Amino acid sequence: MAQPLFGLIISGRPIQMLEPVGNDPSQGKFITAIPQAESVNHIVVFLSQPIPEGFGAGVYFSWPDAAADGGGQQWIFLGFLSNQKPSAIYKIVKPKKDDSTAGVPGQTTALTLFGGVPFSSVAQLGISVESLAGLSAMGNPSTEASNRSSNEEFCTKMLENFCNYAVSFSVSNPANPNESYVPLKVVTNWYETFKRKFAADPNFWK
Repeated sequence: MAQPLFGLIISGRPIQMLEPVGNDPSQGKFITAIPQAESVNHIVVFLSQPIPEGFGAGVYFSWPDAAADGGGQQWIFLGFLSNQKPSAIYKIVKPKKDDSTAGVPGQTTALTLFGGVPFSSVAQLGISVESLAGLSAMGNPSTEASNRSSNEEFCTKMLENFCNYAVSFSVSNPANPNESYVPLKVVTNWYETFKRKFAADPNFWK
């Protein structure tokens, strides 16, 4: 192979090209070390040349203290690249000390994935060329996590907007001064206004 297939970009650092495990690119396993990974929040991984049709590149990340039950190294699946998607941005989240991801399907894989690589004292990024169908079945955790985060943010913003609007129209209960109520018309008006704004611009709440 004339040049490494995969590159890594970390803001403020030189571009890193992944090297084949055991200096044998035919195995389809590539790796690079990431020193001072605690300061890294996002990484960009890219293809420097096309890969064979029908195959994708699984992107895996390993923290130096992420050890599996048997003392081996764990690799967290971040997502995958393909010729149709030659680059991607991944968010790196350091696991809590009491987190245990061992045995979670599609999230981690044992030392056998990059079996020729010894345990490292720094974080590592690994690329494994695998069937595109198999990688697609594993999903894209970073995208799914981003979607969940966006959905949570949307629900939070929507509820905050509704509560602030409704409370501003609250009326004291004459029969019990300690209680307040919101007229049904206020709720209806908020709903119609929110629906109209959302139809005009789905991102207005941001």
